[in-house]
Amino acid sequence: MKKTILLLSCIFLASILISQTNLIKLDPKLSENFNIEILEQNSESITILLTNNSYWLKQVETPKGSSVIVNSPKAKNNFPKGSPDLPIITTSIIIPNQGGFKYDILSSEYTTIQDIDIAPSKGTIYRNQNPEDIPYEYGREYLTDEFFPINSAYLSDPFIMRDLRGVNISFSPFTYNAIQRELRVYSEIILKITFTNDDFPNPIYTNKAKNSYEFNTLYERNFINYKSNSKYTPIDEGSPGKILIISKDSYANAMTPYINWKLEKGIETEMVLISSIGTNSSQLKSFIQNYYDNNDLTYVLLVGDAEDIPVINVNSGYSQNYTDNGYTYLAGNDGYADIFIGRFSGNSIEDIETQVQRTVSYERDLNTSDTWLANGFTSASSEGAGNGHNGESDVAHMNIIKNKLQNYGYTITSVNESGGNNTQISNHFNSGTGIANYIGHGDVTLWVNTSFTNSNVNSLTNENKLPFIWSVACVNGDFKGKTCFAETWLRARKNNNPTGAIAFLGSTINQSWQEPMTGQDEMVDILIESYSSNIKRTFGGLSFNGMFKMIEAGGSGQEMADTWTLFGDPSLMIRTKTPQEMSISHNSVITIGESSFQVNCDSENALVSLTRFNEIEEKIEILGTGYVSGGIADVYFDELSLPGTILISVTAFNKVTYQEEILVIVPDGPYIIHSEYSINDEEGNNNGLADYNETIYINETLKNVGVTDANSVLASLSLENTSYASLIESEKNFGQINADETKTENKAFKLTIADGIADQTNIKTILTITDENENEWTTNFNIPVNAPKIKLYFHSIDDSEFGNNNGLMDAGETLSLKVQAKNIGHASSIAGLINISSDSEYISINNSNFDMPILAENEDIVFSFDLVLNEEIPVGTMIYFDFQASAGMYSASLNSGFSIGDQIEDWESNTMTNYEWINSTSHPWTIVSNEVYEGEYALKSGTPLGGGESSLIINLNLLNDDVIEFYKKVSCEPGYSFWGFEMLYDYLAFYIDDDKKKTWDGEVAWSKETFNISAGQHEIKWTYIKDNQINQGQDCAWLDNIKLPPHQNSTIIITSTSDIEENSMDIYPNPAQDMAYLNINVKENCSAIIKITNLSGQIVYEFPNSINIYSGENTILINTQYFANGIYILSVNTNSETFNSRLIINK
Repeated sequence: MKKTILLLSCIFLASILISQTNLIKLDPKLSENFNIEILEQNSESITILLTNNSYWLKQVETPKGSSVIVNSPKAKNNFPKGSPDLPIITTSIIIPNQGGFKYDILSSEYTTIQDIDIAPSKGTIYRNQNPEDIPYEYGREYLTDEFFPINSAYLSDPFIMRDLRGVNISFSPFTYNAIQRELRVYSEIILKITFTNDDFPNPIYTNKAKNSYEFNTLYERNFINYKSNSKYTPIDEGSPGKILIISKDSYANAMTPYINWKLEKGIETEMVLISSIGTNSSQLKSFIQNYYDNNDLTYVLLVGDAEDIPVINVNSGYSQNYTDNGYTYLAGNDGYADIFIGRFSGNSIEDIETQVQRTVSYERDLNTSDTWLANGFTSASSEGAGNGHNGESDVAHMNIIKNKLQNYGYTITSVNESGGNNTQISNHFNSGTGIANYIGHGDVTLWVNTSFTNSNVNSLTNENKLPFIWSVACVNGDFKGKTCFAETWLRARKNNNPTGAIAFLGSTINQSWQEPMTGQDEMVDILIESYSSNIKRTFGGLSFNGMFKMIEAGGSGQEMADTWTLFGDPSLMIRTKTPQEMSISHNSVITIGESSFQVNCDSENALVSLTRFNEIEEKIEILGTGYVSGGIADVYFDELSLPGTILISVTAFNKVTYQEEILVIVPDGPYIIHSEYSINDEEGNNNGLADYNETIYINETLKNVGVTDANSVLASLSLENTSYASLIESEKNFGQINADETKTENKAFKLTIADGIADQTNIKTILTITDENENEWTTNFNIPVNAPKIKLYFHSIDDSEFGNNNGLMDAGETLSLKVQAKNIGHASSIAGLINISSDSEYISINNSNFDMPILAENEDIVFSFDLVLNEEIPVGTMIYFDFQASAGMYSASLNSGFSIGDQIEDWESNTMTNYEWINSTSHPWTIVSNEVYEGEYALKSGTPLGGGESSLIINLNLLNDDVIEFYKKVSCEPGYSFWGFEMLYDYLAFYIDDDKKKTWDGEVAWSKETFNISAGQHEIKWTYIKDNQINQGQDCAWLDNIKLPPHQNSTIIITSTSDIEENSMDIYPNPAQDMAYLNINVKENCSAIIKITNLSGQIVYEFPNSINIYSGENTILINTQYFANGIYILSVNTNSETFNSRLIINK
């Protein structure tokens, strides 16, 4: 059904002028807001009704005269640049775990407005731009006699949000035909989605849900069919989740108070050091992925700066950006976070300590005197009128947020660009504020609109009165290689007390104008409990929920969600008002043998946790947790078997934290326990610590936690493993120990610690205690031992004196290969030796041995080995070196391989004859000198103006698994992406074996690309593709500095895919840890001998007999858990040929 309205030009102009201040309602009796409801849902389909009832028209001036922009309440205008500027309405639904879908518009009703000129969208505008300075440009949609968008609804590709598979739905209730000058305004659209068995992206193959309270409430907010979905049973009460900390090694000790507090609170928390994971983002992402797959992981906290804990690059829209959020994309190939991530960024231990201190104090120590928490702050620029979401200027947007927060109970102070200054901001923060929202221009070190800088933040005096901050601004979070604004807020301190902020959400890139406004609105709406189904209490939960709303809305939402970075603790429970005391009661004692404990509390949903210190593991352990329901929390745990103390902790939103110790008692008699010990090493280095190759005394303290005295107490010590140490004196008589008495005997036991014991080895002891009544008590404690730990690192190649000074190995050079030896242990080493060896026939080593001096804890030294490379060594040859260092019983090794000659094609010879390039299309690539990345020359594509392709190809036979790198630049008509569809017109594409790896379009400055590529024969291709319509930019692409992997010059053409698939071998994972899988493909049945050698040719593993390999794919499991870290050669010898591949062990 449709209605048509014909507007004469004079009437139309009058209506435009009126509509700038008046909403047009299709039905005056209905609400102005759109509505989405489910009409029908079953296992096979879902039918959804959209009703749309209002809009307004904003008049603007374009190169074609007066036009209008259509707006609609709560809808988003985010169509690509050049297309008609129309609103869209988005929502999301849960879909089945596997399969696909098809969708149809069952019916629709619309009104047609004729003779109307709709202005083109300005596209994504970033906040380093003034929207008024962006010109209106008419795109190809204005040249086509059809309505845009073609359909009134679109669905995205499926995505996974942790446990659930979903799809975004984008309704377009406004469509426009520019040739006919007709606008359709839909009042109703009925969409039916039918589920199919087609192969669609991101299937889920497990029904096991990860139990997390934060995500359970998130689902209900994001999916309109969450409650009615029969495929998923919601969990009424989730666990608090689990925190994974990944820390720079030297910051580990600084994190201890944070870990202890989170455990006391009842959140499982584990810290892993980055040195045990790797040095690059791929290794870190793989580790987090594996941890997520095997744990109920909710939060990840990275500890260290970008140089310590690597960031990860993600492809956001048409650009690649660095981010932490890329580590959260773990379930499915999409951009929805499946965990919440944050970072304690620091350049010193003090930077980390202050972030730990502020986080623990904020959650644990605030009380009824902290009235400042109900104060709030907002700040906005004066720009953006008509260009923000819903047509809002920044000030209008922030005024809406201000009103919402004031209605929730905050007292808000606004310092805006108009009339505001940094002194006003400082005064407000110094007086104490609980929340801050900013929107406007930003830079790496400041809020631009009020010139509030890093220096102003560092001068704040708001000690322990710390807000959480949501900042909509450019590059406030750009922390790689610099100290950004967000970091400064988290590191600030005065008088050794935290100042600045408790958490900060800031972008690593230039933010767009509209989409972050949507995200900020959503964060505030969830904070003030606008959605009873989506209550969030953590800064991570609030922030990432806002990002999900941006993604759903489309436009640049995904790019913004990728790069809006959380500085601080993602699990931080925020506070919005003065904390109140809880009324709590419970027993003061608990008896051995019990397995439950009841707590009465007047705060519903409060988290109750019982913890104790495990002396064997030397850490806090969570006995059990429970949530308060109906005024009671029942906490269940394993039966208690030892007396002592248990800590009870109760935490809740906007409540004063409660902590109290309760006693675990025995019902009668004495009970002697090990209380503590100390070390006396006066016969050693007298540092009060247990060190390798040292004789020590143990001062032992016992305590009687029973109800009667114990007489004739005798303590006997034994060792669980006598290879670590040997006992000299193992018994001590303590005599009488009265009830509740603690007694210490100095030099109670004596032992000698072995030389060669590994650093931080725990000597596990067994302490048996008896009394005159033949009572016997057994307890354990650990003695950590300090020892040196030598580690070798590749340092550099110095070819500055007798080479070409490129830091690489080239034929004929004399160079210095530098290796760093570092003592990463906790005790000084003795003096030792270091040497280098290689089995290569192409090199000679002038100095293969050095004396290594004593290395103190954390001390390092660099050794320089002089090498001479043969002039005849072929380019691409791999040279492997083995380094061995020893200091008494402690040693280290390092295996390093280097490719000879960096095979870079930079066209500096002004020819294309250095490599066997194929450049035979009708629009060939040519060498140019006016657009280069570096040097004198680069390569420029052809420009097929009438439509066509310009391709550059090279065939390579790669010697090893490696990477290919190149620099590219592009200037052409930009494409765009919306509703999950990528629209490309002119672009550069990169292929490996006809597999399109990536595309670039629009204006792309010189930038580097890196792609993994496997050993063997490959076709590498760059193609510039152009359609036959709009010419824009220079309509071409450029390449420079292509780094080719080591290869054999080859023009072999592989004509059959089966030749690649058969007679091949693959190892995965590689690097491996405890096991690796060997995949062998052969054409015919055969027998094979499999062996693994080190780089010196020594066999470290060999199958005892030949094995049968059958035609097709064969998978063989190899146990590598006993292999040392290093590089190995895996060989498979069949009847007709030999396969060789490198196997890397990195544990």
